[in-house]
Amino acid sequence: QQSRQLSETIVLLGSTLQATNDMAAGAGQDECISHVVASSVAENAGIELDRAGDARGAIAKYEECERELALAIAAAMPAHAEDHPKLVQHRREVLDRIAHLKSLNGRPATIPVEDQIRAVQLGMQASSAASAAVGSA
Repeated sequence: QQSRQLSETIVLLGSTLQATNDMAAGAGQDECISHVVASSVAENAGIELDRAGDARGAIAKYEECERELALAIAAAMPAHAEDHPKLVQHRREVLDRIAHLKSLNGRPATIPVEDQIRAVQLGMQASSAASAAVGSA
């Protein structure tokens, strides 16, 4: 149940941020949110592959996620300062999972993905959605 909940949280985060991103598009693209959405999509795919035992595929998706998180971190300041440390921590978790899977040389994972990559609650979805709604009103 915990793994399903994490997957749903990631999907929800990606969907919410995508909707926020779509709303904000009229007022100018928010680079940080765009990268967070892309990282969330890649991460969700990586988790599904990871659970299915496809370490090589999972690593590729996690590496894509990590690159997008790095770009989101670089674009987070000043608009998303409150989320910056959360993004840094989440990127660290993804990097730890990549290192774990690579260390196994194709053997099954010995640590559940949920123990290494935790759901993250970002404030940007609420504040950006509110700003977009106010801007369009």
